[in-house]
Order: sequence, then structure tokens, then C-alpha cells
Amino acid sequence: VNPGIPRIDSRQSDPLRCTYCRAYLNPYTKWLSNGSFECNLCFKKNNTKDQMYPREACQYGTVEYVVGGPYIMDQERIQGNTWSIVAVDVGQAGLVSNYLRVLEQLLCQYERDCQGSNGSTNGASTDAIHLGFLFFLETQVIVPYFKNDNLECVVMSDVMDDPFGPLPLDQFCFNVSSPIQIQKLKTIVAKAPEILPLQQAQLHGGSRNCSGAILKVMIELLKGHKGRGSIVTSSHPTTGFANLPKRFGNYEQYLQMYSRRLTERQLYTPLQKHKSDNNPTPVAQQQKNATVSSVYQRLGKECQENGITIDILITVPDDSFEFRDVATLSEFCRQGCGEIRMIEYCSDGGDAGMFREVLYEELSRLTKATAQDAIFKLRLCQGLRINKFLTPSGRIRDDFGLNESYELEMASVSPSTTLCIMLEHKVGGIVDYSSNKNSSNTPSPMAFFQTAFLYTLGHERILRVSTLALPTTNSAQDLFRCADLPVITSTWTRMAITDILERDGTLSEARDQMMKRCVAVLAMYRLNTQARNSPMGQLILPEALQLLPLFVLSIRKSTLLRPPLPLQATRSQSQHPSPTADQRALTMDYSKRILPDMGFLCVHPNLYDVTDLGDNYGKVYTPSVSKQGGDTSHGGRRDSRDTRLQEMSCQPYIPLPPLTHPSISCLEDDKVYILDEGYGIYVYVGKSVANDKRYDLFVEGEASTASPKSLTISNQSEYGNRILNILKALREFCPRPNVPTVQIVLAGVAGYEMREEVFRSFLVDDSTSHEKGYVDFLCFLHKRIKHFLNDEGYTGWSK
Repeated sequence: VNPGIPRIDSRQSDPLRCTYCRAYLNPYTKWLSNGSFECNLCFKKNNTKDQMYPREACQYGTVEYVVGGPYIMDQERIQGNTWSIVAVDVGQAGLVSNYLRVLEQLLCQYERDCQGSNGSTNGASTDAIHLGFLFFLETQVIVPYFKNDNLECVVMSDVMDDPFGPLPLDQFCFNVSSPIQIQKLKTIVAKAPEILPLQQAQLHGGSRNCSGAILKVMIELLKGHKGRGSIVTSSHPTTGFANLPKRFGNYEQYLQMYSRRLTERQLYTPLQKHKSDNNPTPVAQQQKNATVSSVYQRLGKECQENGITIDILITVPDDSFEFRDVATLSEFCRQGCGEIRMIEYCSDGGDAGMFREVLYEELSRLTKATAQDAIFKLRLCQGLRINKFLTPSGRIRDDFGLNESYELEMASVSPSTTLCIMLEHKVGGIVDYSSNKNSSNTPSPMAFFQTAFLYTLGHERILRVSTLALPTTNSAQDLFRCADLPVITSTWTRMAITDILERDGTLSEARDQMMKRCVAVLAMYRLNTQARNSPMGQLILPEALQLLPLFVLSIRKSTLLRPPLPLQATRSQSQHPSPTADQRALTMDYSKRILPDMGFLCVHPNLYDVTDLGDNYGKVYTPSVSKQGGDTSHGGRRDSRDTRLQEMSCQPYIPLPPLTHPSISCLEDDKVYILDEGYGIYVYVGKSVANDKRYDLFVEGEASTASPKSLTISNQSEYGNRILNILKALREFCPRPNVPTVQIVLAGVAGYEMREEVFRSFLVDDSTSHEKGYVDFLCFLHKRIKHFLNDEGYTGWSK
């Protein structure tokens, strides 16, 4: 909800629309003298028939209508009922206590929210979130509930063929807007060690679980109610319904699959997208994979049809290389607009606090109320049409078989939900509807775009309409000057995923396609702008795209596209691939939803030298309104509007230290660095950093600890507090697809070898065994541009 967007109550009468193209009233609608209007998208005239229209719709580019009648899809949602289920894997006894502590922390936050919203500790909100818990082992699903105020459990053991929901939702889900019902949930968490068969979990060691059956149980429970389910597990489905088949016999075969491009592709490609053509997998394994694929396709379709969102949080030890088939699970989650996460924890018990913090933040974000039952539609002016949606979540509907009728249905959306749509020109181009189109002074026609986004939030059905007008040009110089690099990076990232998953390409082919796009763009700049007059020996880049070659080089070296290189940290670990297929599949899933602000950061990390923070870095700073300057054109007095803008911009923030190049040549042994790679943050301490600095950075007694990965940044020293402030500012920089973990790396210290190796893999300015350094890459790019122009027959381009 954005309080700055005008809101219009249209529950009694529907919003005014064009009767031909169904576009909504907007500031670019042309009103005629007889009270009718001409639609700016289809140019058809409409008679308003004395209809009243809201003035805000003609004044603001974005407005929200509170609607009713035909816009309402689910009356239960409009009444404010939202259902959420959290299923917890209790098969690994060592993690159960951490899971339960996170659930307790989550309920305490709900309790605080309830007290804050009601002003007291009683009463319930009308916008109720009903939360329930499930627990599962290898062969059991356990549902705790209350009967006459007594805590009891029902056990569902049919996890093999036909799992089902053993209780109705309203018998084990509780309203978290009511302190009394929150207390019941807290009782379940507190008594979980007594009511759950944890001895059985200790006996089996947590190596197997029936999380596939949990998917089916959640869908059966939420049918007819819609809602969201979140699974917290330590493994992928290994037994029972929808268990994922083993792809290889032993670890040696697993490593061999990485040595061949086609077999490696089978690991990071979802089973739902496997094809029999050029598939090196044995026929028997293909048949087994096809069976499981059909199960997950059916489950995903049920989620789409019933408005159900399922999220999966997998907790994994940081030294584990077990294959979990993240690709298949992420594709299932995507169909229902769900999300998948892999949260690492230290196998030796270190970093337990950070592990619980990240798990809590992820679970808290997923169980909070979000917009539901969303429908998105884009309308375009004449001369443009939709080519395709790139990596969308949800279901695309095209009822009439025409590109103009695309609608995207999404079970749930969040403030960070991002859509990417490719457009194309129609024959004839964009139509100019201006009255003086024959005049030589008439500017180029405008292109109009209108999005309609219908969703349910709380007890309201809301329609957000946004209209955008962009000028057109016939000048390539203007086009390149207005290029938006963040949008290009996020779009090209999605296109790389499409090259791999939709077009059956290999990583090598995707890297080549990325290079070809860059060469084509820069060649057209050289050919069609004033850059054609520059000397042939110079590489000329558009002002707005100066960093485009760096992005292309970085994404070719990133987890998304680089080949799986073996880690060389220790001899025993030298054969482990980096990245693994699961890490690559997870990065692909994140990249499908990446925001423009994150497109560059996720392939080219930011490296900060935080050894000496000076007087300002890491301290909260609030700018003050300047006593001089501003607009003094009115009799020497500053314009009050200028003062107000300055006051609005004077919000507290944390200054960050300057950036340095992510290169091994820029690392010094006696310094401390912070590296932000988009999905995670690393604090790197050089091996020669002074002990005084270490004592200031870490909690007292931990600076020289012998236990690896158990360090905690101190909040008792000024230096530690400023580092924590910088980390907080980085994590809140912009919405990310995941909650970034903060990992500490001690250079040259036993136990941190693998973390150090991973940290160094993000230093993308250096050359690698498969890719050039930046300077050599620019030279190679320049040659490719010249070859491109010559091959296409553009003779004389360099004159």
C-alpha cells in the first residue's frame, strides 16, 4: 500500500473505461466538446452518457480504485480471512530446537503486532491471518490441535500413495490477531518436544523425509480457501508421495556429470522441462523422471487453479554437497508464485544466531499478509503489441488466442514482485492522433502504456491503474542517450535464463548469446550515431551504457553462467564443483524475479574497505536544511517549496565507505573488507590485521577463538557498531530476492578455507581459467564489433 497514490471508491459504480479497448480513464484521455472523450490507446470516441468520473483519474498517472461487484473473485478473502500453514521437518533432531525457537520468535512478533494494532491485549482484527502448524517425519504427518482446551495430535501415516488433510483448517489454524489464540500456538511450540516422536528422528538421523506428501496435504487443505503454505525442511522429498528420484548411483558418478555439458544441464534443469531429445540419461531413469515430472506439473497446476502459494525453505550444512534437485522444486514453487530458499548453517554449531535470524526473517516475510488473487494486464497503444513475458510467476491466460488479450494471474504478490515484458512494433508503427499531425513542427507521436493490476489486500479488492506516456524518436542518438542500464541488466539476465531453460541451450551457448547482444548494441551505436566519425582503433561506448561491457563480462563469470570449476581450498575438497547444480538452479530462480536495482550488483559485487572508517562512515547522519541557496528569485526570498523539498530529503542515513575494485590485486593482508554480492554479504579479515582491530571487531573472547565460524561482530565497541550499521544499511539497500546472510571470512585460518575460496570467486575483475580480465575483454569486444560490422556488409563504417 502506497499512501501517496490517490484512492477512489468505486464500489457503487465501476471505473469509467473505453467501451472498445477497455482502457481506463487517464490524464492523456482527450475530452471533446460534447462531453464525450477519445481514448488515447485506440483513438475511438466514447459517449459518457452523463456518467460521473473522478477528477483524480484525469490528474494522476497512477490511481487506485476500491472496487466491488464483478471485480470480486473470492468473497472469503474480501471478508479478510487469510490462511497460512507452516510445516516443519522434525526428522533431524539437531535442527528441531532451532526451528522451534524461530517459531516462538515469530509468534512473539505477532503478539507485539496485535498489541500495537489494538492498543490492548484483547480483541481481534477483522483482517485475520489464520496460522497453523504441521510437523512431519519420514512416514508421518502430525497435526496438533486443541479439543476442549486440551492439546492433542492427529497423525496421518498415508504418505505414500494418497496423502490427505486429516483435519479441516479451522480446527488447527488460529487467528494471530487474537492474543488468546496466539497463546494456543505458543503452547503447541512449547510442548512440541513432548508430543513429537523425536526419538524416532534421532534413530533415523533425519536423512529422509516425506516433504512431497506435505505438498499434497497443504494443497488439499487450502483448496477452497486459498492461502499460503511454507515448508521448513532439511532435505528434498526422499520418500513417499512425489519423492524426487536419485539421479546417480554414487558420488563419483555425480562428479562425472559435471564434466559433460549435457549431463550437467540435466541437474540444473527442472524435471518439468526435461525433453527426450539429446538426453544422455538412461531410458529407465528418463521414465522415472517423467513420472515424477507429471506429478509436480499436476501439483503446480492445482496451485494455479486454486490460488495457492507454496514456499520451501531448505536448511543445509555449509560443508554439504548433497544434490537436492532445487531446480524441480523451484519450478513447482514458481507456478503458484511461491519462493524457494536454501539457508546454510555451520555443521560444527557456529553461526547458530545468524542462522536463526535469517530463518526467522524469511519465515516472517512469507507468513505476513500479502496481496492475493492478483491479475495483471498491460494495454498498449496502436502500433505496439506484447511479444512475451520473460520468466513470469503464475499463469498466463490468452483466452482469445491474440497477444493483445494476455492476462497474468498470480496467487500472491509482494512489494518486490517484478514483471518483465518484451514488446514489439506492429506493421505501420505508432499512430499519431494529434490534430495538427501535418505540421512540420509537430513532435513525434507519443507511445502509451497502461497497466491494470487487480488484487485483494485485507478486506478490500483494489484496482491499481498506471498510465505512462513516452515520446518516440527516429534518432538513434536520442535512443542511446535515454538507455536505462539497470533495466537492460535485469532483462538480459532473464533472457540468459530463457536461453538455457526454454531453448535447451548450454551454459556456453548462453554466454555466447550474452556477448552477441552486447556486440550488436554497441555496433549499432557505432553505425547510427556520431560515433561513426571516431577513429576505427577506438572503442566508443554510449554515455548511458559505459558499464555494459563490465556487466556482460561479470555475468559470464557469475554463478549463473560460469562453468563448474573445482574448489581448490584443500586437497580433500578439490573435487567439489563450484557452483553446484543446486546453487546454479537457486541463482536462476532468484534471477527470474530480479529487480533492476539488483541486476548489476548480483553479478558485479560491491567491495568496501572498512579498515579505517574515518569520522563519518558507519555513523547515522541526518542532513540539515541549507541556510543558503535555494530559489531566491522572488525578491531575494527562498521559495518555500524548495525549503520543503530539502526538509523532505533530509532523512537519516548511514554513509558507506568508497568502493574498491573486486580484484585480488586490491586486497591487502592488513585490511578488513565487506563484499556485497547481492545474495549474501561477506566480512573479510586479512591474515595480517592487527589484534587490536580484531578485538574491536569481534565479541570479546572470540577474536582468537579456536572454533571456526563461531565469530560474532561486537556491538560493544564503536568500530563493531559502525560495521553493524554498514551491514544493516547494505541489507536494507533495496528489496532482494532473499534475506542475505552475513558470513565472516578469516584469511589464512584453518576452517575458513572454503569460505575464502568462495569469497575469492566473487572477485570478478580478475581473469579466470575460462574468462579474460576486463582490459583484455574490452580489446576482444572491440574486435568482435569490427567483425560484426564487416560481416553484415556495413562497408565504410569507420570513415
